[in-house]
Amino acid sequence: MAALLHRHFFGVKGDVREPVAYVDEQTVLYPAGHNTCIFNLEQRIQRFLPGTDKTEEITAIAVSPNKKFVAVAEKSDKGVITVFDLHSLKRRRLLTSTDSHSKEFVSLAFSPDSKLLMAQGGAPDWCLTIWTWEKAKFMAAVKTAATPNSVIYQCSFSPTDNNLITVTGNGVFKQLKLVDSNLKLLPNALNKREPQNYQCHAWLSDDRVVVGTDTGDLLVIDGVELKAFIPRSPSDSNSIESIVGFSKGLVTGSDDGSIAIYEKSDEKDLYKRSKVFSIDSNAVKIRHLALSHTEEQLICATENNQLFSFALSNADIMKPDDRNFDFLATSFHSGQVTGVDTCIRKPLVATCGLDKSVHEYTYAYVHIFIRIFMYVYIFIHINIYVLFMYMYFYIYVYM
Repeated sequence: MAALLHRHFFGVKGDVREPVAYVDEQTVLYPAGHNTCIFNLEQRIQRFLPGTDKTEEITAIAVSPNKKFVAVAEKSDKGVITVFDLHSLKRRRLLTSTDSHSKEFVSLAFSPDSKLLMAQGGAPDWCLTIWTWEKAKFMAAVKTAATPNSVIYQCSFSPTDNNLITVTGNGVFKQLKLVDSNLKLLPNALNKREPQNYQCHAWLSDDRVVVGTDTGDLLVIDGVELKAFIPRSPSDSNSIESIVGFSKGLVTGSDDGSIAIYEKSDEKDLYKRSKVFSIDSNAVKIRHLALSHTEEQLICATENNQLFSFALSNADIMKPDDRNFDFLATSFHSGQVTGVDTCIRKPLVATCGLDKSVHEYTYAYVHIFIRIFMYVYIFIHINIYVLFMYMYFYIYVYM
């Protein structure tokens, strides 16, 4: 009996930590169901990394800085991480933490040289673990939350230092240094402040981190010092859910479906909010922002399982009231799909779901495009050949 192979996925698993990442300028990666989809934006071709047997769901993904590998965390009795080769699509390593009671990893990060892999475990242990992943060698581990009821959201390496780490969560901001296979806690720049719900963070330089809170505030930390506090705008109280840095400053994503662009400033706040753009008819939480290497395109992953693209390089000339966001591929269902049917005569699929919408997808546009291209190519070359033969014959007769 012939095996069934995946050809197309229509949807994204939006509740994964950092659910979308750029592999290169034309390729993005995101979880879809219990698989990871590698989508070429130009050719509109999908490739797939399958989930691990006997695991429940994908909980976090991370692409290595050298863009050669992707780590996929899945929920199970102990929580597992699979590292895939993005060229061959083969599994390179399977990692798990035997000492933890957690069933999942909530955040993943590769070191700047792509040799170390860090994973933040979930409740009840909230254990941060680091491996030399290619050798499956354990390096260090530490508990990052004081109580099982605490929540940790994100862990990350410094963009230039394998040994410098930041962890954020509800009432938790920690910076750690990896020293001789031990994680040493550094002085806390926010100890003098009342703890807040630190929902996300991003590195802006070698030692500068910006942290976003559920009250819409931004905190800029240089080393072990709080350099700037940027309060929310008096006109809103939106929670900051995601942050990404770029050459001119930083971009934040909020729980109302809007992004805010902050540009570098010589004032005491260091960054000044310049523009705010909202996704049309989609005022829901932006869970993650992914920026292309050239900083031309920004992808927004939303809580209702949608992926939008935004032309960040054109932000200076955009008007906030215009339609500035486009679907990355197409619109997806925001909830469970309850019905599906296929067309007999055409490559179409119709679906309906609990979001009270009906979607129609085509699953053969790639092949149609190739077929049309081949017909045009053959037509042009045949006509050029006929024209050449005609000219040759005319010149020969005339002479």
